[in-house]
Amino acid sequence: MVYIIRELAKMIIKLAGSRSRLIYSLLPQDDPIRRQPDISPGRKIFGWEPKVPLEHGLRKSIECFGEKLPATKTIGHAQTAGPLIGETIPNEAAQ
Repeated sequence: MVYIIRELAKMIIKLAGSRSRLIYSLLPQDDPIRRQPDISPGRKIFGWEPKVPLEHGLRKSIECFGEKLPATKTIGHAQTAGPLIGETIPNEAAQ
């Protein structure tokens, strides 16, 4: 199945029970527009197939990160576990 980053971000926010909201920013000049990782070499060479459903894997990852990361802090309307980088520019058309 193919997901777009916005769909994954919304799923993570929901599964984490977060009050975070998506903030849209302009892409850096050198950012690749499309990313489509190809897992076919893993299939071909190692006979590997994904076995963990996405939602289950995300839940386990959220649980693991929740145990390992420091508590978040709120700065204005953004929550972060570290420093804020760059300035975000809302872009409702990107939704």
